[in-house]
Amino acid sequence: MEIKPTDKYIWVKKADVLNEVGRNDEALQALERAIEIDPNYSYAFGVKGEILSEINDNVSALKNFDLAIQIDPQNVSVWIAKIKIFEDNNDFTEVLKNCDESLKYNPNNPHLLLKKGTGLKKVGRYLDALKIFNKLIEINPNCTQAWIEKAQTYDLIYNNSGVIQ
Repeated sequence: MEIKPTDKYIWVKKADVLNEVGRNDEALQALERAIEIDPNYSYAFGVKGEILSEINDNVSALKNFDLAIQIDPQNVSVWIAKIKIFEDNNDFTEVLKNCDESLKYNPNNPHLLLKKGTGLKKVGRYLDALKIFNKLIEINPNCTQAWIEKAQTYDLIYNNSGVIQ
């Protein structure tokens, strides 16, 4: 079977396979090829950012996530990956800033709402966090993590005196 060298999807798939076997430099080169073919291919920038994040090059990862978001601001997976870098570095100011920005494009996305609620909880904004968890539960009453976060937030508010519904 012949592979078209101008097929951006093949280059991204190649990058996925190379990344899976730990050949990150080659994976990044394959992604560069996909981006050369289509400089507006948001998905390639997102995958590149994820690989860079895996190898702890967060500055470059964030640049690639920003490029992906600039092309496609509704790409939830890229927002989540970008926010995770800030969470891992305990930079909850950036977590909340990026949650607010991402929610402009995806206002009812449960993953983004959960990130925002947990970020608010981390900075001690418990009542704001509860509003977000309640909104998330309203959207999806079966979201176990929202219920857990809500209970933990009430526990923090009421100093371990119990959960109030």
